[in-house]
Amino acid sequence: MKEIFFGQLNKIFTSFEQIYINAKKIRGAIMFKKPLFWIILIILAVAGVIFLTDYFPKVMSFVNISISMSRGEALEEAEKLSRDLDLGPAEFESVAIFNSDYYTQIYVELEGGGKAVFNQMLQEDLYKPYRWEVRLFQENETREAKISFTPEGEPYSFREILPETQTGKNVSREVAIILAENFLLNVWNIDLSQFELIEEKSNQVISGRIDHTFVYERKDASINEARYRLRTTVSGDKITELTNYIKIPEAFSRRYAEMRSANNTIATGGQIAMAVFYGFGGILLGIFLLMRKKWLIWKQGVFWAFVVAFLGFISSFNYLPLSWFWYDTAVSKSAFILQNVVQYFTSFLTDFIILALSFIAAESLTRKAFPEHIQFWKVWSRDTAGSNRVLGNTLGGYIVTVFSLCYITVFYFFTTRYLNWWNPSSLLINPNLLATPFPWFSALAVSLHAGFWEEALFRAVPLAGMVLIGQKLNKRKLFLILGLILQALIFGAGHANYAAQPAYARVVELIIPSLLFAFLYLRFGLLTAIILHFVFDAVLISMPVWVSTDKNLIGSKILLVLFFFIPLWVVLYKRIKHNKTGEFDRKNLNENWKPELQRPEVKALDIEVPAKIEFRAAKLLIIFGIIGFIIWGLVSEFTDHTLFLNTNKKEATAAAQKELELQGVVLDEEWEIYAEVLNEVTDIDRYIWQEGGLDQYLQWLGKYIPSSRWRVRFVKFTGDVVERAEEYVFYIGENSQVYSFRQTIPENRAGKELEENEARERALQALEKQFSVNSSEWKEITASPEKLPNRKDWEFVFADTLNYQFQESELRYFAVLSGDKVTTLGRSIHVPEEWLREQKNQKRAAGTLGNFANVLIFLLYFSGFVVALISWIKKKFDLKFFKYSLGFLIAIHLVNLINRWPLVIMKFSSSKPYTNQLLEVILKNSLSIIVISFALAVIGGWIKFWTGKFKTEGKIVLPALAWAGLVAVVAGLLKFASPVWEPVRENISLLGYRVPFLADILLPIKPYITVTFLVFIIFYIVNMVSRNWTRKKIITFFISVILFWLIAMSSFLEKLQAENLIFIFVGGLISAGLFIFIYVKFLKFFPQAIPLITGVAFCLNLLRSAFYNNYSGEFISRISAVIVVAVISISGWKMLKN
Repeated sequence: MKEIFFGQLNKIFTSFEQIYINAKKIRGAIMFKKPLFWIILIILAVAGVIFLTDYFPKVMSFVNISISMSRGEALEEAEKLSRDLDLGPAEFESVAIFNSDYYTQIYVELEGGGKAVFNQMLQEDLYKPYRWEVRLFQENETREAKISFTPEGEPYSFREILPETQTGKNVSREVAIILAENFLLNVWNIDLSQFELIEEKSNQVISGRIDHTFVYERKDASINEARYRLRTTVSGDKITELTNYIKIPEAFSRRYAEMRSANNTIATGGQIAMAVFYGFGGILLGIFLLMRKKWLIWKQGVFWAFVVAFLGFISSFNYLPLSWFWYDTAVSKSAFILQNVVQYFTSFLTDFIILALSFIAAESLTRKAFPEHIQFWKVWSRDTAGSNRVLGNTLGGYIVTVFSLCYITVFYFFTTRYLNWWNPSSLLINPNLLATPFPWFSALAVSLHAGFWEEALFRAVPLAGMVLIGQKLNKRKLFLILGLILQALIFGAGHANYAAQPAYARVVELIIPSLLFAFLYLRFGLLTAIILHFVFDAVLISMPVWVSTDKNLIGSKILLVLFFFIPLWVVLYKRIKHNKTGEFDRKNLNENWKPELQRPEVKALDIEVPAKIEFRAAKLLIIFGIIGFIIWGLVSEFTDHTLFLNTNKKEATAAAQKELELQGVVLDEEWEIYAEVLNEVTDIDRYIWQEGGLDQYLQWLGKYIPSSRWRVRFVKFTGDVVERAEEYVFYIGENSQVYSFRQTIPENRAGKELEENEARERALQALEKQFSVNSSEWKEITASPEKLPNRKDWEFVFADTLNYQFQESELRYFAVLSGDKVTTLGRSIHVPEEWLREQKNQKRAAGTLGNFANVLIFLLYFSGFVVALISWIKKKFDLKFFKYSLGFLIAIHLVNLINRWPLVIMKFSSSKPYTNQLLEVILKNSLSIIVISFALAVIGGWIKFWTGKFKTEGKIVLPALAWAGLVAVVAGLLKFASPVWEPVRENISLLGYRVPFLADILLPIKPYITVTFLVFIIFYIVNMVSRNWTRKKIITFFISVILFWLIAMSSFLEKLQAENLIFIFVGGLISAGLFIFIYVKFLKFFPQAIPLITGVAFCLNLLRSAFYNNYSGEFISRISAVIVVAVISISGWKMLKN
């Protein structure tokens, strides 16, 4: 059957290809050169525009609301209201955005009656899903306010955030209700006769101020199971909140998550397929093979990648003024700006690399596969740009855009009307885009990126690649068919994560556009397809600019037109300037391109290698090395700040099951049990450590401060998605003691509605029993009810004022009751708000620099990979070492993945289908394993070949160990002198693996290899810049300093603060000096010793942790890990040496 099917396909395509060849032979004389053809085409396009003008806004479900209030007016009105109601800081800055309640919209359209009901909601005054929101804030101030207005300009809601240290005049709950209801009636003109008071909450902050919150629900209206609600808060005696919202059922949240999971799974499959077929097969393998045949042109691709990525980078700043709406005032404004700039620049670098590789591969493959196409990088050249063919290709791209938009309109009309497919409504006018300084620029930059990159990657790479494979196998037609199918499916699947139903809707929608793009590419080349894609996206993205009546946007509209037609302007300019209006010069066809002659090889650098290491010098080195190890042992800490966890996984699970039995809970076979170990450093740890010191911290560790503990989760992945919301989580510590637990019950499950006093009494009894404490001296912090459809839940928080007194913090106990059942018990130290804000400020700027350092280190690895790949192409590569390394790395990764599989499953959500999550995890991890293993193995093959020119004689193991001793003493002294801002808590999550002992042995291997390769890359850079330390020594030293600063910032990423940046600066300087010293004296002669030196460093670190004694068997497993790393480092040295 398969042979018959492909045989029929072959016959069909043979006929199609013959027509295509005949049309190509006559060069469009019958069609494309006839004025009548273009006249008909233009008439059809005009008709299409008329059709779109009438039907496009209707079919595409645009929400065309009247926005009579401008952004400036919203800012002015918010300032007036803040003065009248005393909201926000005395002196403030302001920012406004046009926001929407997207989640409510989704609920209404899917389960609340459909788009008609949502449109009706927009016309009524019960709830405003679209609104202006203005934020009033000030740097370094907790107090701020958010005020919202309806699109028509009426005040709608507000919320003021007060610092917990701010005092206020406390009033009783009864007085607070009177204050709130008087405000709602007299100031906000809200008639409460249609509302019912359903929740009364109270919360006492550190300063003693009591905040009362009241929730009202409309009695006369609802949307299916959703309820209209109004929340107001009285802080002390001041109204600080009035919020209108809709209470969406939890059941919908879980059904929607389940629905969206299908979209995301298809999209993940498309992205993985894109990475495998296009990234690895098309780009990497294509560049590799073409470069070997001298068929690669890379400079133009790099240039255009830089242009497109840089335009995107500049476009990012267009939205910077709006980003202040999400600015954390605990952080300085300069740190916030730095964070955004670094984020933009990081995106630019990543984008540039991806674009460059895509453009280089796409153009080079096209030049090889389609000889009849014009050379893409010469399409705007003097001899080509003004030709009729390029003019036709350019105009065709613009005209066909109209037909593409018509297709989308018809498709959505048919699928919505007759198949009941769903896509969410969207605003025809986007005020946030219009509020940017240059709305036209963002629309063009995003569209150019999508059009250029997606056509290069999704069209040129697969189609040209498949054609070349087909030519090689003498099955060109078959592989072209496969390429057409493949690119259409991957393009559609890659866009399937849009909110649409059914999940495959976007895949089906994009099949015809994909084939259209493919036809344009096959017939005319990349230019026409790119223009079509660019114009299509630009029309949709810039639509808010065109439909707006704001006179201030006239300039934006003019600029949009000017830049929109840049390809056409270029062609017309070339035609006029060079008077070129006929046929183009055929020398610019792909078929006439010839590779350049091979350039002469640069003479390799002569390496000065000593005949042998002198005995006296070696002996002296060994003595110094021994002294270094001794000093390291004296200055190193062989303990951390974690209590011994004497409970294993089996015991923790048994303790959790026993607790369930005590609660009278019986679980059936559908329930699954997973367990993990938590031993993280939290803000509680840092606060007590910094404010109370080591002694205070150790005194409360395990008592008030959680030490290492098991988290045991009982969960179901089968059955009804709503009922699967029920979960049980227990925290088990030493001696199988249950620290705390949390049970989640579906909100629609029936239960009792306890009065406040009865609920409080049950909560206190449960807390006293759980923690063996006396609650008589406790202070109530929070009493918060939640009215659910069939029960009332309560949350209580108490502060222990007798047994815990430490500065402004509090020891708090919390309990949650679902109906009359206690479902959550726990305790925690409440850290002062001001301390947390100061910590954020300290860590944000330093953390931003650390993240940037990580990006640059990634670029180091990427540079090493590129050098290694080029060396492979030039056959300066050890293929055997590459194969061994690849197999070894894949095996290590696979064993580690299988070993930690229970922890992977433990993170699954019960609201999403198990199989979808499983498929996504398998696909993502498989790709990650292959990519990382391949990249490291390629670098390894290059290192093996490159170090082969360094001929070694004599024994260098003992000298290498001696130099490692010097590294150890410097590292030990730096660690000893480094500021300690938080306790040392070892990561012992490996206890949750299937075989913890195996994890302890295997987990250090990958970090050891990656660090060793990084040192090799740095060595290569230093060696190449200094030419084996014969020139540019000062520049080389400064490069080394910068590289080691990056490594230092990356290594201390989680502990980075502004205060220790100076230490990192000094540490990087010392480390760079040490590296240069070892390089000059030893490594420039014997780079094969690098695995030995890094191996010693890793072994010493593992040896130190072996004495932590945080769990049973740690010493034996860590010593075993030391042996494994030592064996690998010695093996690596031997393989490099031979």
